[in-house]
Amino acid sequence: MIECIDVGCLPYQQALHWQKALAEKRRKKEISDHLLLLEHPPVYTVGRRAAKSDFLADEDWLRQKGM
Repeated sequence: MIECIDVGCLPYQQALHWQKALAEKRRKKEISDHLLLLEHPPVYTVGRRAAKSDFLADEDWLRQKGM
């Protein structure tokens, strides 16, 4: 049986932490299979060689977003 959980919107780091915790419990056979239905606010992923010039946004906007 698969347990389906509709979480809604959740911050990325919180969702990732929760998923890792559930995966560990599943590996230990402490819980059954789970299906998480969730979304998170947009996340910007860049490689190690990324530069601010790669973004189509100005410096103020990047600074506000912690980049």
